[in-house]
Amino acid sequence: MIMNESVDVDAIRTTLCHEFAKMVIAGANQVRVRITHPHGTPAEAWFYSHRDHTWQRDATTIADAPRVRAIQQELEQVLSRGRGDLWQARQHGAADHTDYDLSLHTSQLAELNDERLPGYLAGLLFLDANDADHNRRQAVRHGRIG
Repeated sequence: MIMNESVDVDAIRTTLCHEFAKMVIAGANQVRVRITHPHGTPAEAWFYSHRDHTWQRDATTIADAPRVRAIQQELEQVLSRGRGDLWQARQHGAADHTDYDLSLHTSQLAELNDERLPGYLAGLLFLDANDADHNRRQAVRHGRIG
């Protein structure tokens, strides 16, 4: 059966970045998204932060299957890039879930507030080739951004 599902990728990215920013502002330097797939199909997305030497589950749970699949696709895209100057991604899991961990160099993000941090994270994690070329041209013209 083929289902025609439409999910706004920008909304998914915004959700991820807002959740990550919320956890970073609360003191986490590592965040995790767990995609549960108890029957082989992505069912829920759970958010975790690493604080006080342990993983702590956030209250946010996304249980809408099309959104969960879109979240997993976006995280796979981030994972395919592997790392950036301020972040590193990895994946691991078990039979009933897949974890996507993101380590952030939060000392360089500390100056950003809850209004600016989600947008900054979106630029770090979801920068496409056109954006990267534009930023390089801007850096040559105007000096480094940030």
